[in-house]
Amino acid sequence: MMASLKALLLTTRDVYAAGVKNPNICLIPENLQDDSTTSIPLPGNDKALLDRCARFRKAGLLAARKGELAIADHFFREEHLLLHSEKLCPESFLAGNSAHEAAVAYFDYRCNNLEKAITRIHNALEADEILENKYGYTILHMHRIRLVLNLMRLNSKRMHVEKVINIGFQVLNYLEGKSKTLPILTSWDDTRLADQSRERITMMFELATAEIAYALASREIITTKNKTFHTRDLFTGAAYHIQPGNANECYLSTRAHKWLQMKRALVENDLVDFLRQIIQMLSDRQIDMSLFWYASILDLLLLCKKINLPEADLIQQDIVKDAKLWEWKYLPHSWRIVLE
Repeated sequence: MMASLKALLLTTRDVYAAGVKNPNICLIPENLQDDSTTSIPLPGNDKALLDRCARFRKAGLLAARKGELAIADHFFREEHLLLHSEKLCPESFLAGNSAHEAAVAYFDYRCNNLEKAITRIHNALEADEILENKYGYTILHMHRIRLVLNLMRLNSKRMHVEKVINIGFQVLNYLEGKSKTLPILTSWDDTRLADQSRERITMMFELATAEIAYALASREIITTKNKTFHTRDLFTGAAYHIQPGNANECYLSTRAHKWLQMKRALVENDLVDFLRQIIQMLSDRQIDMSLFWYASILDLLLLCKKINLPEADLIQQDIVKDAKLWEWKYLPHSWRIVLE
């Protein structure tokens, strides 16, 4: 067993060194705005005003991402005033208000006003539900999923990890037809997914999995104010996507499912299987450096810290050195702690 582990660690180090030099970087941004509300057909006069609102909103988001919060606040206030300056038809106002609330939720997130941000996401979800169910704008079903993923990110920052993981696996089950509804604010019906493109559903599946990776990468024990969790227990929700019988029915995003399988091996302490899977991932010259790649490398670091072998120490040194050049503007800053 020890000889096999040493050999796998040596191979892991070799393929990691060979692959990390010329990465194809394809990161999932901190906040991917899926502004589907701007693409629904609305009356001409209303659309002109909403387009002006969108310009203020995009400027506000850009400033918020740069950390220019006072400037962002100015643009969002201007958008709010404009949105209420003229009489809009009901669906136009709902569309504009949904987009505004979702964007300002990101501003509140950057200001650490998390409860306020969650309230805004709820407001956007409720507006989208009316637009979808009453006015027939089924395109907004994916926007609603995106808003749920934003709730996951907000709950991650609040350290409500159990809620994040539970929501995440519920979304995965829903998107892949393993659940008919979502036990989340507003009503859900999986038959609406038939109106969505496979590409958009796959993107949301990957984003939901990425939020799970965001919350669990490099963590074995998670301690919050009131409770301590073992990652193994939190990961039981992945059963529909990792158990042999269930996994055979999975069809969305190969790379997301590969990450789920790799994480399963780690939380079950199957070190040999984890190393074999990560060697396969690192050997794939087509792999891009998505958040799944970074999360897997941090899990590899976590594993090496637990193994008292010189081969594991060398991998640790390599990762810590290379991490200084990672695209940290896209990655969770909490991950830096693992590298110290």
